[in-house]
Amino acid sequence: MKKSKRETLKKLVSLSYGIPLLAGLPTLTRGQEPKVSIRVGVHMPDAVLVPAGAKVEITQIGAAPQPTYAAERLGSLYHISAPPGTYTLTATGPGKLVAQRTVEVQKDGGYFDAYLGEEGWPSYRLGNADIPYLESDKYIAVVIELEGPWIALADALNQELQPFSAPGDYLPGTLKPSSRPFLTLNDQVFFLHLRDSARRAEAHARILDFFRTLRPDAIQEHRVRIGMPVIAVDGRFRMIDGRYFVRFPSGTTRSIAYELVEGAGAIVIRDRFLQAPNLYLIEFPGDDLQSQDNLLRAWHGSDPARIESYEADVIAQMRLHRFPGDPPNDALYSGQKQHFGSHQGIAEATGAWNWLANKGLPSLGAATVCIATLDSGIDPKHEDIDVNTMAACFDFSVFTPNRRCTDTRYSAWDAHGMAVFGLIGGKTNNALCSTGIAPGACQINISIPSDLWNAQYYGDILLWAAGFPSPTGWPAATPPSPGAGIINCSHGADYLPLSSTMDATFNYLVTNGRGSKGALIVYSAGNAGLPVSTISSWASHPKTVAVACSELVGPDEKIWTNSNYGPEIDLCALGQNIVSLAPTSDSSYPKCPGSNRSRYTQTFGATSSAAPMVSAVAALILTAKKDLLWSQLRDTLCLTAEKIDCTNNTSARGWRAIRTDPTATGITGCPANGVASPGASWSSWGYGFGRLNALNAVKLVAP
Repeated sequence: MKKSKRETLKKLVSLSYGIPLLAGLPTLTRGQEPKVSIRVGVHMPDAVLVPAGAKVEITQIGAAPQPTYAAERLGSLYHISAPPGTYTLTATGPGKLVAQRTVEVQKDGGYFDAYLGEEGWPSYRLGNADIPYLESDKYIAVVIELEGPWIALADALNQELQPFSAPGDYLPGTLKPSSRPFLTLNDQVFFLHLRDSARRAEAHARILDFFRTLRPDAIQEHRVRIGMPVIAVDGRFRMIDGRYFVRFPSGTTRSIAYELVEGAGAIVIRDRFLQAPNLYLIEFPGDDLQSQDNLLRAWHGSDPARIESYEADVIAQMRLHRFPGDPPNDALYSGQKQHFGSHQGIAEATGAWNWLANKGLPSLGAATVCIATLDSGIDPKHEDIDVNTMAACFDFSVFTPNRRCTDTRYSAWDAHGMAVFGLIGGKTNNALCSTGIAPGACQINISIPSDLWNAQYYGDILLWAAGFPSPTGWPAATPPSPGAGIINCSHGADYLPLSSTMDATFNYLVTNGRGSKGALIVYSAGNAGLPVSTISSWASHPKTVAVACSELVGPDEKIWTNSNYGPEIDLCALGQNIVSLAPTSDSSYPKCPGSNRSRYTQTFGATSSAAPMVSAVAALILTAKKDLLWSQLRDTLCLTAEKIDCTNNTSARGWRAIRTDPTATGITGCPANGVASPGASWSSWGYGFGRLNALNAVKLVAP
C-alpha cells in the first residue's frame, strides 16, 4: 500500500530549527473518522488503467457478519469509504478479467493496485503485487547488459536462430523495431518469434551457446538475460526470466542460503546488497517461469518460512519525462520567442540569491552541498558547463564501469539530460546561454542506462550517487565524497509496481544518506495526465518528493494539463517553455548569444523541468541551513510553496482541507484572482502544497 504523502509530512512547527517559524501552521494530520478514503487503480493486462466498467469492492476479513463496501469510479480511480481493517479486494473487468488480493487498510486510508487477468493465467510477483500475464511460448526476448556492438551481434544471433524463427513476424502489439526486424528499444532487445513453441527450451540453449562462443564475458558476468516479454507495448515493455530477488529471514547464514538455492538447481548471482543485507539475487536455469514462482511461493509459505520475501528481477522500459515537442513546429512559434525566452519561471530564484548574499552566504549554492543529476548525460564541450570542476561525472548508460564524461567514447544518449542539468548547474554571469539555479553547489552528473531498467543496477546507481561504495565495484569503484544530499530524477518506469528492492533503496537513502541526515530524492511526477500513484511508483513513494508542473495560461498560472496528479504530489514548479541548455552538436537548437557553437533550448518543459528547479532550490535551502534532516528539507519546500489557481475545486486536482474530509474541495480565504499565503492548511491533488518559491524557503531557514 502506498500512503498518501499528506499523511507522511510532519508539521513544520515541530522541527528544531531554533528559528522563528511561519505563524499558524497547522498539524499535517487528518482528524479521526470512522471511515477512511481508499483509492484503487485497476490495471488491464498491458498495465494501463481499465478504461471503464470495472466493478470494485472490498469485503472485510474476520468480521461477523463480513461487510462489503462497493467502489465508485471518480476520474481514473475507484474510491471506497470504509473503516480501517483487513479486506479482500475484488475487481472484475471486461470479459473474464478479474483480480483479487488481500489489503490492509490503515487509519489514513491509502492506495492499492489491482491487476486483472483471467483464471488460470500465470503470475509474477513484484513488491506486494502478484501480476498475471498471458503466457506466450512463441516469443523469446534477449537483453544483453553490456556495451555493444549490438547490431553486429544481433545479426550473427539472427543467423544462428534461423532454424527456430518464424519470418515476417517479430512481436505483437505496438513495439516496433528500430533498425532490424528483430531489434527494438534502442537496439537493446532482441526478439525471437518461434516457429514451434515446443522448441523453446532448445532455442534457449542455443542462445546461451552462442554467447559462450562470441561473448563469454557476458555469460561469466551474468549479463545475458533470456526471458519472456509479458508486455510488448512501447513505453511499457516488461520482461521476466529466471532471476529473482530473494530476502532471507534475519539470522540466516550465507551457507544456509546457498544450500537452499543450489539444492533447487539455481545459482546465486549476487549476495551483497547495501540496502538489504539479507537480499540475494538468484537465477534458475531454463524458462519454466511458473514452476520457479511456485517453488519460491512454497518457500515463502512454509512454516517456518524459508524466505522472508521474493520478487521477479523484472526488466522494464524507463522513460524520460520529456516535453512532447522540442523545438515545436507551430507556425507562430517565432512570434512567441520573446515571451518564452524572457520568462524562465525560476520561482523567485533571484530573490533567494540576493537574500543569501545579504546573509553572507554563497548566493548560488554552497560547494559543500552536492546535487546528483541522474539522466541521459551532458555535453562536455558546452561552454555553459565545466566538467572539470564537477565532483563527479560518469557514464553508466552502457553498463561499463568507471567511464567518466571526459572519456573520448562518452556521449549523451539524449538532449534531455543537458536541459535538466542546465536548470540546476548551468553557469551564471558568463554572458552565455541560460542560468542555473544552484551552479555554485557541488555537481554530480550520471548517465543512467537508456530505455531499460532493473532494480539491481538502478539501485546501485542511486546509492553510489549518494556516496556509498558498491559491494560489487559497479558502477564505479570509488563513489563521490561527499555524496549527493539531493538526487534529481526526471524519469520513471510507467506502470511498474514498486519493487521491494527499490523500497529498501529509498529507505536506506533517507536513513543513511548525507551523514545520516537523509538524502532528498526528487522525482518528476510524469506527463500522462493520470493519478501519479497508478503510473509512477517511485514518485509516489512516501520517502521521495513528487513534483508536478504548472504553466502560464494568459496571465494565470494553472496546472499543466498532462501533469500527473494525486495526493502523493508534494509541490509543483512552473515548468513549461523554460530556457535551458542543449547539446552543442544538435543543429536543431539555436546557438547561444555570444557563442559560435554552444546551443540552448527555449521550450524545455513538463515535469522534467519542474523537478530540477525543486532540486536546485533544495540546495539553496541547505546552503542556508546545512543540518536539516531530509524530511525538514522537504517540509520547508512544501510549506513555503505558494497557493495558485485558488478557485480550482475539481474533484481530481482541486484544493482540499488537510484536516477535514479528503474529498472536500475549495479553499477558503484564497483570493479568486490572487495568490494565497504559504502554509499547510490546504493541499491540492494537482499542485501538492503549492508552487515552489525559493525566496520564501530560504527566508524561513535563514530569517
